[in-house]
Amino acid sequence: MLLLVAVLVILILPLPSFLLDLLLVLSLTSAVMILMTVIFIQTAVDSTAFPMVLLVSTIAFAGLIMQGNFVIITKGATRIAEVAARFTLDALPG
Repeated sequence: MLLLVAVLVILILPLPSFLLDLLLVLSLTSAVMILMTVIFIQTAVDSTAFPMVLLVSTIAFAGLIMQGNFVIITKGATRIAEVAARFTLDALPG
């Protein structure tokens, strides 16, 4: 439940890029840990919590992807404008 609230906060508030990178690393690490757990499970009875873990991790990863897209859309336009202005100023004589 707490993770779902955190995903909603991530979707509403913009995150700094270093924090977004850290959260993506944690998400990928948890995905590898889930994969290793599934590989080493002996019986189906041992994996009763797997559907819930898979659902929560998928929702968290989707939230991080949406936040990354938000950062690209908001900061990308600024960077494109900076580069265009630089080319325009470099093209002026003098």
